[in-house]
Amino acid sequence: MPLTFETFGNIFFETFLFIDWLTELLKMVYGVDAAGDLAWMVYTTFSFATLVLFLRFCTFMAIATPGGGSIVPVVCGCLIPSFMVPEAVVSKDNEKPTAALLGLPVCSAFVMLYGDPEYLKQFGPVHNRLAALQLVFEDLPDLIFDLIILTNVSDDEKGTVWFVLSLAWSVAGFVGVCATCTKGLMKDDGTLASKPPATPVGRPTSGP
Repeated sequence: MPLTFETFGNIFFETFLFIDWLTELLKMVYGVDAAGDLAWMVYTTFSFATLVLFLRFCTFMAIATPGGGSIVPVVCGCLIPSFMVPEAVVSKDNEKPTAALLGLPVCSAFVMLYGDPEYLKQFGPVHNRLAALQLVFEDLPDLIFDLIILTNVSDDEKGTVWFVLSLAWSVAGFVGVCATCTKGLMKDDGTLASKPPATPVGRPTSGP
C-alpha cells in the first residue's frame, strides 16, 4: 500500500491508541500519589482507556469470527452495540485473521501499512464509530480529569510530569479524533469536498 497522507494518518491513529493507553498506565503507576484525593480520576481514565481497547478488539473479532456478529457481543456482556458492526461489513469474505489483527494494538498499524486499500476501505465506517467511542469515553474524560488534577496539585509534587504529558497527548488526540469523526461522517453523507480535476499542462483553462 503506498504511503499516502491518509495512510500515514491511519497508521498514526492506530499507534496513538496504544501510546495513549501507555500514558494512562504510567500515570497510574508513577502519578497516583501526586493526585492525592483525586486518585480515583487516574484509575477511571485508565479503566476507560482499557475499555476502549477491549471494545475495539471485540468489534473486529466479531467481524473476523464466523457468526461473531451475534456471538461475540453476547460473550462480552453486550458491550458492543449493534451499530458498531455494520451489516455490510459482516460477511464470509471478512472472516479472516487479518480482520482480527485490526483490533490489536500496534498490529493494526502494520495491517494499515501492508494491507490492500480496497479491502481496508470497507472498514472505514467501523473505524469512524470506534473513533467516536474513543472520543466520548476516553479523550474527553481524560482531558477534563487531567486539567482538574493539574489545577489542584502543586507543581513541586513528584509525578505531575505524567499528567502534563497525558494532557498534551489528550489534546492532540481530541483534535485528531474530532477531525477523523467529522471527515468520516461527511464522507458517508456525501458532503465532503472533492478535489477539482487536474488541468492538463499546456491547455488553457479559459478563453476562446
